[in-house]
Order: sequence, then C-alpha cells, then structure tokens
Amino acid sequence: VLCGQPCGRPLPCGVHVCQRACHLGPCQTNDQKCTQRCNIKRRECGHPCNALCHVHESCPITTCRDIIKVRCPCGRLIKDIACNVRPNESNEGKDDINLTQSLVQALSVRTIDLSLSRKQQPSQQHQLECDDDCRIIQRNKNLALALSINPDESRSTPIVYTDFLRDYAKKHLEFVQTIERQFSQLVEETQRHRVAKRCHSFKPMKTNERHVIHELASFYGLETQAMDPEPNRNVVAYASYGMCKFPMVTLSESIRREKLKVPPPVSLT
Repeated sequence: VLCGQPCGRPLPCGVHVCQRACHLGPCQTNDQKCTQRCNIKRRECGHPCNALCHVHESCPITTCRDIIKVRCPCGRLIKDIACNVRPNESNEGKDDINLTQSLVQALSVRTIDLSLSRKQQPSQQHQLECDDDCRIIQRNKNLALALSINPDESRSTPIVYTDFLRDYAKKHLEFVQTIERQFSQLVEETQRHRVAKRCHSFKPMKTNERHVIHELASFYGLETQAMDPEPNRNVVAYASYGMCKFPMVTLSESIRREKLKVPPPVSLT
C-alpha cells in the first residue's frame, strides 16, 4: 500500500530529491537524467540559475527571466518586470585588473577608488520614474510640513495595485474577495487582541493563486511564506501587531469602481 505522500528520496544527481508520489522501485532508471531546475544563485542578481540540472558542470550563461518588483523612488508605483540581467563574459576577471591599476595610479595622490572592485547591484538597474501623481503627493506633503500639519499618509497616498492583480481580479473576482476576507479577518484579530504575531495557513493552491496571495498581502502589511513541495504547495500569511493594516481601497472595490468609471478624487494643490 502506497501512502500517497511525496517520495523525497535523494536522486542520483545528489542535489535534488524525488518529487513523485510514493512509489515502488527506483526513482530514476539508469538512462534517465534529473529534470529538476538548478537552484544555484546567479552572482549577478541572486536569482536561481533555473536551467535543467547540470551536476558537475558550470551554470550556463543565460539571461535571468525571474519576475521582480520595481518601484519608483517614492514607493507609490509598483510594477512587475523580468529581471533580464545577463552575465558579462567580457568583464570576467577585469575588476581585479582595474583595481590593481587604480592602486598604482593612486600612489601619487594617496587615494584609491574602491568602487571599481564592486559590481553594481541589479536593484540599482531597475527603477520606475515618479509620475505626476507622485509629485502632487510629495508637494502636498511638503506643504503640510511647512504648515506644521501632520498629514495622514495612509489617506493621502492612493493605492496602485499591480497589473497582474488587476487582471486576475477581473477574471476571478470571487477568489480575490475570499482572500480579502481572510486577510481582513487576520488583521482584525491581530489588532483587536494585540498579539505580537498571528498566522493563517491557506489550503494548497495553483501557482497563480499563490502568486495573488503573495502580492496582495503587501497591501495589508502582511508577510507570506510558501510551504511544502508540490502538489501540496501552500502559503502561510503572517500578521504582526503594529505592522498589519487595512488598505484604504480593496482590490475588488478598485475593480468595481473601474467598471463604474467613477472619476478619481480631485487632489488639493
């Protein structure tokens, strides 16, 4: 009798474990290769290699396709884009040479530019530009500070949901509303009982559904963590007292207003 749980035995590659359901016999035949993805982190951006398992071989030089969040300097605008960081083969080992040259040249002035020995972080390469709404909000904030007014930032800053969340909510509104209710209940209980931390474990879901939970959680000030291997992969949401919050406008309400074509509130300038 098989238990139905994931096998979990080490594969011949020595890196991955068998993800098949409990089974008899070997996990792989002698002529089979591991088809799982390489998890070695890329030096350039920190995302996994993601190529097919290649034990005893160097990671192939490929462009990173992981999806990352980028923000504008003030943090109001958020967008999902592909990382697209590719290793620069021609610069391999040149940092040390440049640093050595700088050391020689610096002897006369006793200063050394150590920035040549550091690679630019990928996060510095991806950033949105603030738009007119961002500038209006910042101007109002500066005006309030000049008048010694303490602005309520949670109300002055409009919520901008990502394109992924908006598109998904239009097609699966009922699912989104269910997640919103569970998030609201988690926040309410955490604030009412003033506990340091509470959590809610969601049932196993598909990849896109888990993606929705991860993204939507940030608008409630929640943290999320994926648990268990496929096909039982699920998400646990954590609420911390003093950090969790209710969004001024929920995603489902935002979609409803969009359908009704309600004009946005006029900013006071």
